[in-house]
Amino acid sequence: MSGRGYLIVVEGIDQSGKKTQSLLLEERMRREGWDVTAISFPDYSTPLGNEIKKFLAVEKSTSPLQILHMLLAANRWERANELSSWLNSGKIVIANRYSPSNLAYGISRGFDQDWLLNLESGLPEADVIIVLDIDPTTSTSRKYLDRDLNERDNELLAKVCRSYRKMTELNGWYLINGEETVERIHEDIWAVIKGFFERIGPEK
Repeated sequence: MSGRGYLIVVEGIDQSGKKTQSLLLEERMRREGWDVTAISFPDYSTPLGNEIKKFLAVEKSTSPLQILHMLLAANRWERANELSSWLNSGKIVIANRYSPSNLAYGISRGFDQDWLLNLESGLPEADVIIVLDIDPTTSTSRKYLDRDLNERDNELLAKVCRSYRKMTELNGWYLINGEETVERIHEDIWAVIKGFFERIGPEK
């Protein structure tokens, strides 16, 4: 592909199938001949990612939760140069979570939207945002043990679901039923991606 690449983001609450669907999309796009790479957030391999992991592992945070959201944003800044390099070289980048996650979870915690947006202002912007919509009870049923700070809070997950749905409606994101089979969800995502590239007409 010539020119700038495109950033495709797969979003949703915990255990909504983001990782699975990101991998399936990456594999299919590669088979179709696209120059594609993938990234996932939080990236626990970085110094700040390790701090996020420790923060989420606690039973109940004794630190202000604003710190968590600052760390999540900073974790993306740790990878910003690499991400920009990929996009500038014409790659398709598929991200399992990105800035919308911080926005959805932060708003659900009552934090100011402008403050959350400013934390990530200047990062490469997403071209396509796909939200996998599941019920919070589905999230719980998919992971019984080792649930992190976010996953243990069912009330928070319900609020995040509502935040994602509202932001999808306001911002023109794509809401996909994550309660369907893995295969059906993948086909729904593929339809979104095909439609996007048919509209903009990029070259492989």
